Amino acid sequence: MSNDYSMGAAHILRLQNAVSRSSGYTSKYIETITVTEGFHGFQEEVPWRRDVAVFEISGHPKAKRAYAWFRNESGTTTPSYVVVLGVPPINSARAAVAAAMAASIVKGMTKAPFSALVSLGRQM
Repeated sequence: MSNDYSMGAAHILRLQNAVSRSSGYTSKYIETITVTEGFHGFQEEVPWRRDVAVFEISGHPKAKRAYAWFRNESGTTTPSYVVVLGVPPINSARAAVAAAMAASIVKGMTKAPFSALVSLGRQM
């Protein structure tokens, strides 16, 4: 799966807005980290590679960071996003991706929010 959404200023701003909407707090962009994961699909390992934007959260009682990225959904041309708050044990972009992957498996890849920890949405 390729990463079709580069982390230009416009994409970072969209993700920052998503972080603010999902957390209810303001955020500041810190950096972008490329995360590569592999997981076993039906018969083969499926590579996953995304640029994950890291944000500092101001005022949240538990989260000091948030991690956000765009994701591809089959059957749509509108990108959606994933936001994961950095509450323990999530302390890195890689841990945020692992939590989102686990949540999507548990939820059966539904479009509903994974939990209070992980938020999905459509890009505006």
